[in-house]
Amino acid sequence: MAKSKGMLESNYFVGIDLGTSRSEIVTEDGIRGVAESVVGWPQDIIGLKVLGSSIAIGVTALELREFLEISFPLENGTIKEGVDRDIEAAEELLKHVISLALIPENKKICGVIGVPAKASSQSKKILREIAAKQLSQVMLISEPFAIAYREERLNNSIIVDMGAGTTNFCAMKGKVPDENNQESLKKGGNFVDQILLDALKHKYP
Repeated sequence: MAKSKGMLESNYFVGIDLGTSRSEIVTEDGIRGVAESVVGWPQDIIGLKVLGSSIAIGVTALELREFLEISFPLENGTIKEGVDRDIEAAEELLKHVISLALIPENKKICGVIGVPAKASSQSKKILREIAAKQLSQVMLISEPFAIAYREERLNNSIIVDMGAGTTNFCAMKGKVPDENNQESLKKGGNFVDQILLDALKHKYP
């Protein structure tokens, strides 16, 4: 029993949301860290000298985007499949977000990561592989289900989660929802913003 207790005490639990627009981590101690979901690299030696680093993440990348190679690795809510640079960007973003949590040393980080309700098997595989480099244990759960669990809307409820890149639905019927009770649309707040912008440009050219 003492061994089991010691193992439990060495674990440190975090929840992670890698979003299209922003990414966030929350720890078991209530510590929160937030970063814009954008990564940039200097395009040449001048950019490297100006930046003073080989990589920029979050607000820094946005502010200096004119001379950076920019990646939004979760543009549609999931890591872009088959694009090595975006996979690298997602890995750097995750590493950065975890660093914001000020996790105590000598702890095994156990992470629960939210994914879109209908994320593909391949995108989840890529995310697991990336997360396994930073976390001792990884669990992926559907984002709308995570919201339902947090809000204790576990029965006779429909959860709608609109992010910047996707809109996710989940029907809660007193059990963990299966694929038939969840849906994802690859349109979210960014799509709505673009429609409004186009309408304004059309009316006020």
